[in-house]
Amino acid sequence: MTQPIDNIDLEILMNENIDEFNIVNSLIYELSYKNDYSAKDFFYHQISDLERIIYNRNEKVPNFWRIQLQEGIEIYFFEINTNKNIIIPRDALPNEINFLFTIKGSNVIKLGKNPEVNNKFINTYNFPYTFINQSQETDKSSYLLINFNNDSFLSFLDENVLHPEYLEKVKDTLNDSTNTIFISQNFISDFLKTFLEQIQRMPFEKRYRRESLKLKMIELIWISIFDYLNQTNQIKKQVRLTKKDYEKIQMAKELLIKNMNNPPSLIELSKMVNLNEYKIKVGFKKVYGMPPYSLLQDVKLNFAKKLLLQGDKTVTEVAISVGYTNFSKFSSAFKKKFGLNPSKIIPN
Repeated sequence: MTQPIDNIDLEILMNENIDEFNIVNSLIYELSYKNDYSAKDFFYHQISDLERIIYNRNEKVPNFWRIQLQEGIEIYFFEINTNKNIIIPRDALPNEINFLFTIKGSNVIKLGKNPEVNNKFINTYNFPYTFINQSQETDKSSYLLINFNNDSFLSFLDENVLHPEYLEKVKDTLNDSTNTIFISQNFISDFLKTFLEQIQRMPFEKRYRRESLKLKMIELIWISIFDYLNQTNQIKKQVRLTKKDYEKIQMAKELLIKNMNNPPSLIELSKMVNLNEYKIKVGFKKVYGMPPYSLLQDVKLNFAKKLLLQGDKTVTEVAISVGYTNFSKFSSAFKKKFGLNPSKIIPN
């Protein structure tokens, strides 16, 4: 995977010649069915953390829409009319995976130490991230952010169509990206315009128009992941690991297992072993056949099974002892790996 980066200016230039037709306003108008902006089944009415941050940094009150497409998938359309830095922390968003797209305008994102990534389709950036609107003061920049959890997105994929190896790559990419944001350099105004034209021709009820929006956003995520994986495969061919790198990867594995109850983040792990994040990811895939945190989950579940077979701990106690604070997630992961609920493993 591409290394998330963090402290240099990476300019993302978008289409500045977009016409005056306000795509987002028109899209919201159509989806909410002719100016029904109070549709309680569509819009959130409680202000979100992201909305509060953007409102506080803008001179004029910007447009902001937060829409839940289904449980675990929501989108944010918002405008920015300030040149102040805007810092977005991880906890401003409810779900773990985030994709950011520019609809109109240009911005500079405060990024890291790897300038070669700025010609890629998709870059990843660690939270908290900072970006600065670069449009003229009289102009607004508009953005789309898709926020979702793994399970909700993966439920759309047909395992009978996707090659198993490719599906695993998609899962690994998402599992390793819970503290990063994917930032696309492709402007999506044309993508949204086409969709707007489509729904304007639909003589369908409001709920079906919204279902179309959901599928369109899933399509956008899929296209972005596809581009990301393709560019990552090209980068992987250029990475060479030294003997010293392999030793550091072994050290990184030991540190993860030693601290399985409270594992270091990838950034922390990188500093602890003095090896950049991208080399850690590539190294784990080469040496162990899986990303760092997939390996850690595997180790935790195997250890949990061993504890359960001993028969002297409850399922909850075992889950806590291997670092799971969410019992349902532990039970789901355990059943997925071993084909049985953890309670079935305990001897009578």
